[in-house]
Amino acid sequence: MLRKLTLTALTPLPDSNALECKPLRCAPSGQIHTMTVWQADLHRPPLTSPSGEPLWEILLCSNDFAFSYGAMTPQSAVNKTWVSEQVGIALEKAATRPEKIQVFRPQGLSLLTVSCESLG
Repeated sequence: MLRKLTLTALTPLPDSNALECKPLRCAPSGQIHTMTVWQADLHRPPLTSPSGEPLWEILLCSNDFAFSYGAMTPQSAVNKTWVSEQVGIALEKAATRPEKIQVFRPQGLSLLTVSCESLG
């Protein structure tokens, strides 16, 4: 049974250093079970390619770090297609499909959202 992914953003709580998860879409309802949650980060670390172009990195992992996946690409290649491909590769390699993906940096949320929508 395929389930839709739920993306969430981690947002700062007022007057605190803590972060709060904000769901973007309702998670599937049904039986009580352990929810599979992944963490996602899409960012530009301070690295460059041999040609000097900034590199971008996508990191995906399960909450317990039993699964992790990462990939890097030059800034000119970061787009919906590349992010969708990387999430698709991670889904193929993972033992279980996540029901929710929590996005670490709000700046990567929109690109991850449109990229994951095509994957269901």
